[in-house]
Amino acid sequence: MWGINGPSDFLFMKMAWDSSLDWKEVLRDYCEKSFGGGAKPMEKYLLRLVKTQHEAGQEAGSYHAIHLIFDDKFVADSLKDIDKAKNAAQSPEDRTRIQYIRMGVEMLKLYLHYHKTSLTFDFPKTQEAFQNIQNYWNSCYTVNTDVVSNEAEYYLRRFLQKFADEGVKFSTGDYRMIHRIPDQLKTMFDPNVVGHRMSYHRPEINDSQFITTRTISTTWDAQGLTGIRSGAVWYRHHFILPKDAKDQPIGLFIGGVEDEARVWINGHMIGTSGRGFSRPFQFDLTDHIHYTGDNLLAIQVIRNSKANEIGLGGIIRPSFLFTGPRLETKAPKPLELRRVLPGGGEGKLEY
Repeated sequence: MWGINGPSDFLFMKMAWDSSLDWKEVLRDYCEKSFGGGAKPMEKYLLRLVKTQHEAGQEAGSYHAIHLIFDDKFVADSLKDIDKAKNAAQSPEDRTRIQYIRMGVEMLKLYLHYHKTSLTFDFPKTQEAFQNIQNYWNSCYTVNTDVVSNEAEYYLRRFLQKFADEGVKFSTGDYRMIHRIPDQLKTMFDPNVVGHRMSYHRPEINDSQFITTRTISTTWDAQGLTGIRSGAVWYRHHFILPKDAKDQPIGLFIGGVEDEARVWINGHMIGTSGRGFSRPFQFDLTDHIHYTGDNLLAIQVIRNSKANEIGLGGIIRPSFLFTGPRLETKAPKPLELRRVLPGGGEGKLEY
């Protein structure tokens, strides 16, 4: 949104010609020339924006850390300043420029709500929150096509809509969510992508001393893991199915990873998602699930590209187990883990 980038672009261009300038003085000059009578409250808002983002100490190159930088209080205080500026502005042009900046804060408010609903696994609300974001972008685009990104609509559909829509599909109607994959998981890093040879997927492995990392509530950057930019990470999760799921088909919904998920259940390879940054995937666990007693879900997430999002890794969206009609399509096995029998056909996995 122009409301976030406009002032920063102005400061950058101005100071690129003379780096000795006081950036705060440049900002004040920008506000006075752009907002007239609303200059002071707009300057207050923009200084808060700089202070909040700087002090958060988070990788701010994508929206994945937005909820770690901004909160509802920031939104409320910012809208208060912006509305005060709009009321004080003396010309229609100044009020219009202030309104453009207000659009960015309103979009932030909508995204924070979307993110919160996803963390509660309430996918109908997440779907509704996504629609509110899309509708607001459309309304802003109608007002002025130059104050919003033309690519945003495609971006929203690619990275937010499919997760929300498929989350609804596999948690409501014919399907039912029966177990949430927790945010904190036992973790093992696999820089050479050879964890399957070391039996990271086997129930016999004692993972009691594995480190624990968080997944959907934060980023790798916030956990000091930004330097891990290649290879894979393994997550292990022990769980017991609810009694009312007995003898029913069991599926796994993975909301999004960076950028390939390979799944094992109770030591058996289920399959791979293939490459698909931030896309949701489903896996059929039925053949190897234990309806009573302990189950071990092992997920290997492989980063195939270093060109995804800085500061991310592993599982990045909510995931859960579900029951309902059995999935018609099984996840394919990774090519390098298939064992081809003499004369053709597939046998048992090598690992």
